[in-house]
Amino acid sequence: TTYLPVSVIDANGCNLMTTTDGPVTVEVIGGITSATLSGDNTICLGGSSVLVLDVVDGNFPFTVIYNDGTNDITIMNYNGLDIIETPSVTTTYTLVSVIDGCGLSPIISGTATIAVNDPPSTATLSGTTNICSGESADLTFDIVGGNAPFTIIYNNGTTDITINNFNGAPISVTPNNTTTYTLVSVSDACGNASVSGMAIVTISPFPTITITNQGCSSDLMFYFIELISSGAAVTSSAGNVTFDGTNYIITDIPIDVNISIFSESELGGCITEI
Repeated sequence: TTYLPVSVIDANGCNLMTTTDGPVTVEVIGGITSATLSGDNTICLGGSSVLVLDVVDGNFPFTVIYNDGTNDITIMNYNGLDIIETPSVTTTYTLVSVIDGCGLSPIISGTATIAVNDPPSTATLSGTTNICSGESADLTFDIVGGNAPFTIIYNNGTTDITINNFNGAPISVTPNNTTTYTLVSVSDACGNASVSGMAIVTISPFPTITITNQGCSSDLMFYFIELISSGAAVTSSAGNVTFDGTNYIITDIPIDVNISIFSESELGGCITEI
């Protein structure tokens, strides 16, 4: 608003106006209309994030007060620069007030949650087992803390193998020979875990069966089979099986019956059938 002075009277009643005195302009400054806090983010432990303060109208500098869930934090002479926080735990910040020279903002809103992620603390490899030749086994990784996806590096005795974007599912391996797997490293976006453990996958070969002799009984009602096997046990679908320390002997097999012979590996589970 522009004002035109008519007179200026001093303490003695004298008019101090002159003909050269011009109009006076008075600028009316509006106050803050609203203020909003935002800035949701996820950081690693030790990292920082910016709280975003959106102030409509008003004039710098402001006095800003916000709360971290425990204490009110006051920023004097705020001029629009970034508000940076480095929380050690997940924290939600709430705007309390924003004030300029004309007073308090009538509308205060918004929060900002900064989620703090720790790196994984420990990771352990397990999965020791016996399998038959050509079969697969599962390696299991027990990871404490951290957040998927992880990067896993393990060794098969010869080569480091890297698995990116690991989400916790067992990893299937099919070794050709008995293999010892060791864990090299486990990490997420925030750091590395302390690693331990191993998995020994033992290959049990399928046993061999070699027939050394066979024949019929004197009455031609039964027949017998003699054999040697690398397995730990031999069974038959018919007849009686005995072992003399070297050979397995299957007797009393009906002459009109076809039989199946089974040999199981010493470690168990791998069976050869003829």
